[in-house]
Order: sequence, then structure tokens, then C-alpha cells
Amino acid sequence: MDAAACLARTQALENDEPHDELQRSREVIMALDVGDDGCMGCAFFDSVDDSLHLAEDVHQSTVDMSEHFAMFACPTSFLISSRAPRELLDYMQNGFPPQKSCIRVVSSSEFSVELAVDRLSGCRMHTPLKTVPSFRAPANKSALFGPYDVGVAMRPDAGGTGPEWNIDDISGEQKNRVSLGCAGAVVSELRRKGIVDINLTPGPTPSRQISIKTFNLASFVALGPETLQALQIIRSELHPNSQYWGGRGQKQDQKESLSIYGLFQDHSHTPQGRAKLYRLVLHPVSNITIIRNRQQAIALFLLPQNAARTRQITEVIRGIRDAKVYALELRDLIIGLTDDSNHHFIRTTIPKFNRESLLAVGELISNNIDFEQSEYRGRPTVRLGLDIDLDRLRRDYDGMHSFLKEMFESTIQKVPQWAVSCIRSCIFLPQLGFFVAIELDSSTGKGKYHSNWPVDDHWEQIFVADNSVYYKNDNMRHLDEQLGDVYCEIADREVEILHALSQEVLKFSEPLSLASDTCGDVNVILALGLTAEKYKWTVPVLTTKGNILNIRKGRHPLQELVVPCFIPNDCHLGSGDLSNDELCQNQASCMIVTGPNQSGKSVFLKQVGLIVYLAHIGSFVPAEVAVIGVTDRILTRISTLESVGKEESAFAVDLKQLHNAIRQSTSRSLLIIDEFGKGTNSDDDSAVPTMVEADVFVVQLLNPLLPAIEGVSI
Repeated sequence: MDAAACLARTQALENDEPHDELQRSREVIMALDVGDDGCMGCAFFDSVDDSLHLAEDVHQSTVDMSEHFAMFACPTSFLISSRAPRELLDYMQNGFPPQKSCIRVVSSSEFSVELAVDRLSGCRMHTPLKTVPSFRAPANKSALFGPYDVGVAMRPDAGGTGPEWNIDDISGEQKNRVSLGCAGAVVSELRRKGIVDINLTPGPTPSRQISIKTFNLASFVALGPETLQALQIIRSELHPNSQYWGGRGQKQDQKESLSIYGLFQDHSHTPQGRAKLYRLVLHPVSNITIIRNRQQAIALFLLPQNAARTRQITEVIRGIRDAKVYALELRDLIIGLTDDSNHHFIRTTIPKFNRESLLAVGELISNNIDFEQSEYRGRPTVRLGLDIDLDRLRRDYDGMHSFLKEMFESTIQKVPQWAVSCIRSCIFLPQLGFFVAIELDSSTGKGKYHSNWPVDDHWEQIFVADNSVYYKNDNMRHLDEQLGDVYCEIADREVEILHALSQEVLKFSEPLSLASDTCGDVNVILALGLTAEKYKWTVPVLTTKGNILNIRKGRHPLQELVVPCFIPNDCHLGSGDLSNDELCQNQASCMIVTGPNQSGKSVFLKQVGLIVYLAHIGSFVPAEVAVIGVTDRILTRISTLESVGKEESAFAVDLKQLHNAIRQSTSRSLLIIDEFGKGTNSDDDSAVPTMVEADVFVVQLLNPLLPAIEGVSI
């Protein structure tokens, strides 16, 4: 990124525009394939951070797994192998995925593992690769953002002490061979679309840097589109300001409504922080270590002795402009956070701020750029004394005013006395040169004086503007030849210097990118912490010892914001092996909530789902006490996703949603059903309770330990 782009980006941040990188056009290309043994693999490229993600192959997969992959990546383009089972092809092309994705069936030869190895071997990623590129695990794997955000970069010389594998080793492993073939198909699509410059021959490093990351879908809690909508986790609506409609970005006409993401977004002040927060909200994790580390990091910011530094960190992140100054200040503030123990968050965050590199970049930029003049002129300006030729051109340009005044006096001495009052000035216009401005004669459309050529010198009329006619005479043409276009020469020379500066800064792209990503990580944790502090949330207890769902005085995080008084509710489901805890006594694994209309049943059901969801993204929860077993799926049948394009009744849609939820559920899933069967005839009063009882019976029959909650109106 050159200096002009940097300044434009800084000005955009200063304006605090709500539609930043998160709202820009995003390209996600995803490839899916199924091996001969039924093993499903997936890979996708995300243009937001220029990363290629490889999944661990899923054995004994079903068509539902393709939905989980698609919900995880939210692709804009979907590639599927022609050798995939017909059942999967039909499933993908008949109503899935729900996002506006372009699905394309690609020849199975594009998914060849050997071809993928060749393509990946030829990719230039971060730095020029050796003959055999290699993968190296990073030295400090963050346990805050888990297996999705921390992958392995395709670099032979990356810093770190982890084990090193080359592509031959990766392709030899059985855990991701199908996904590796998918990665080859994605790379082929990238080259076809020209999204990134991927060279297969020796040459300079491409302008965009690509990293390769791996992820395991089993490490995340599955959320379907119905769950995201019903629980109001993410909810966009038309922007109330019509000036935004049809704007610059693809989603410029939308804004975030009352939602869980909206609560956290208010405390996220950087583009990278908002992007990471968005991914965190969409991808709750089931790894209890990651969850606990996030909770501990949030608690660190909320300690009373750290209140002052937390406010300072918030201000630093809110006003982040100069990468070097603010990154170093943020590093020092994080070091100053106090706790009784050597906190994991501090240990993993501080090393990512390379002080020497940040200081070097800051000194490099400050020695070349005059920030005061840049702000005054609205563009990057090179410092005086840096370049002799540039300084000479600037002196010539700065002395132009007095020089033109002398030329004006010389001109009026050569014209008749009556014409002196007609000559207004001598001026210089960039890219056009020097001119004599003559008063316009409205009757002729020419100047009131234009010499008597060929007796006098030749006055050539160039253009008319502002009641003046602009001429070039012999003196002006001579100045054009002698001095040239000084202004454009200054601009050209500055562009050359700024380009050279940008090339030097790009040498520090890795530490700058790492510091920027770390600022986003800190921003995310800080947003979770400030939200918890603002709404009086508490830290939940997550356990793997049983399917426990015990909540004391839980609150709906959104509903309590729009009502004058909210009454907390308890919820006790399942059983566990936590000794001496009265909250963890054996409870039924299914709950049926009954009551009249408008009694709060739906709010209670959504409240339980949101508390479980918040616990799995590592956030605090709106409850006095919460003990929650680790969940692998949050499944809902709350709202009916109807469409006039489908020949299905509302009841048929309900049945289909419930069928999918039951089919995807496991013993560690949370299933929430609200008024199932409400699309039937309201006169059949006895049919709905019977239907609900049968539904609950089926759920318990399939998964005896499955926690389930159902709401029924009576």
C-alpha cells in the first residue's frame, strides 16, 4: 500500500465511517469434494484477509456436513466436484445454500491431489518460496481465537520453533488429502478470475500476500441460518438515512439492528477488530480451553486495579492512526495490566508487537513525510531537504508569484497605453503552462487586446473563463520551454519518492500485519469485556462432565434493553458430575414451557439459547450463575422460513425444519422448539398438544441425553 492509500485509509478512519472493510465487497470461493471412501473435504479462499483455509477431512460424512461447511465459510462462489454423489449434487442445487452463492460443478480432475501440490508449490506467498515450499507452525499459537484464526502460513523461513512440514509431507497425510485437492481447485479458480496474482514461474513477489490456514469443523458449534435469525445473533436492516442507499459498498444501504453482534459492535473501534468480531460471533467454539482463555482475558480487563488502563487502551484503540505510535503505546499498556498470575493473554499478545520493526517503520515514514503539510494539502508531502531536485523545483514554484508579477509588469510595458487596463494578470496553470489574462470583449468573444501580429509578437487565444481570455504570446511560450510544468514535475518526483518509500515499508509487512491483527484481537476481547461490564454479565462455568444447563436468574440480553422491567428466569436441564453443587443435580433432559399468549415463552426459549451461545464464544452471560455443558450444535425451530418460491405450506416448512434439526442433533446438542405446528388449523385445539408430545418423544427416543426445550401456547 503506497503512502497515498495509507493517508486515504487514515482519513476514512478519522471519519469513523460505519461501512468499512466489513461491508466492502467480499469474495469467498469454496470447493467441496467427497472421496471414494465417503470422506468429505473442503477448502475456501477469503479475500478479506487473503487466506486459504483447508479443513480436516470428515469421515463418514452426510449431506448435512456440506451445509455446515457452507455456513462456516459463507461462500460467494461454490465449486463442487463432478464425482460427488448425486444425492449431494441434488441437495446443493435444490435450495441450498441459503446465501446468494454461485454453484458450479467442476471436473473431478481439478480436485487431483497431485495437481494441487503442483499448484500450491508454485504459489508465491509472503516471500519468494524455495524450490520445495514448506509449512511451519507459528511459535505462539493463540488459544484465544482457536484453530480457525491461527493456522500455518505457507512460508519456508517463518519465525517460530514449531515442526516444519513440506507439501509432500502434507499430501502424504491421510487427514486432509481430500481438502488438499479442494485447495487446488480453489487456486485454479483464483487464477481464472484473476483475484490474486499467483505466479508459477520465478519472478518478483506478487502484491497480495496469501496465507494458508487449517481448521477442524468439529472444534466449532454449528449454527444454522434459522438459528442466527431466530436468536437475533446477526440482524441487518435498511439504513434509516436514505443517503446511504445505493452507496459505495455492497451493503452500504444496511445497518446492524438490535442484535448480539450489535451489542459488541458498539465497543469495536478498528476495522480489523470489527472483522475479527464478526467471525467470532459467527463461529462459536466447543474447545473449552479457548473459551476459558477468552473468559480470563475478559476478566483481566475488568479487574478493578486495571480500570484506568482499560480506559486508556479503549482510547488508544478508538483513535488508532499511526501504526507505530499506537501499537507501541498499546503494547506498553497491556504490559502494565496487573494480575496475580502470569496471564496467558499477556504472554501471547506482547511478543506479537515487534518493537524494533515498528520503531524502524515509524522512523522511516516520519523522516520522509511532512505530516503537517500533508494535512494542509490533503495529500502526502515529502519533507524538505530529502531530495535536492525536489527542493529546487519547490523553490521555483514558491517563487512563481513574484516571478509572474515581474512578467506582468514587463508585458504591460510592451503594449499600447490604452491596452494596459485590459491586461489583468500573468498566471501559471498546471499542465497548461503560462498565460496572459485579458479582459473579455462580450461583443466579439475575444480579448479587448490581442496584439497586432505579425508586426508584434503572436498572441494565440487558448480558452475563455471567468470573463477573461487567456492568451499565449512569445514570452509565455518561452517560459513554457525554459521552466516547463513545475507543478507536475514536483508531483512526479514526489510520486517516485513515495513509491520508493512504500517499497521500503513493504519490507516490514509481516510485523505490521501481525501488529494490526493483534490490535484486532485486543479490540475483540475488549469489546466483549466492555459489553459484559456495561450490562452486568457474569462469567459462566463450562464443563465437559455432562449435558448440564443450569441457569440462575438468566436474562434475555436484547429484550431487557427494550422493556422497563425484566424479570430474570431460571432454567435447569440435564445432569452432570460436578460435586457439591446444588445447581448440578440430576434434571430432566427435556423441558416443555406452557402458558397463555404474550406470557414470555418465546423470550425465555431464546434467552436460554443466547446464554448457551454467548458462553461458547467466550463471552460473559446475562445471568447470576450459569453452568453449561459444552455443546456441539444449537438447533432451533422457532421462526418459519417461508418463501413464495416454494410449493410448501407453513406446516410443511415447520415439519422440514424440525426434521432437519432432529437429524443433525447429537447427545451434545441443544434443541429449541417454539410453537411447533402453529401453521395448522387453529380449531384443532387438541391436535397441537398431541403433536408436541409426539415430537418431544421422538427427540428423546433418538437422543436420551439431548437437552431440549419446547414452548406451547394454551
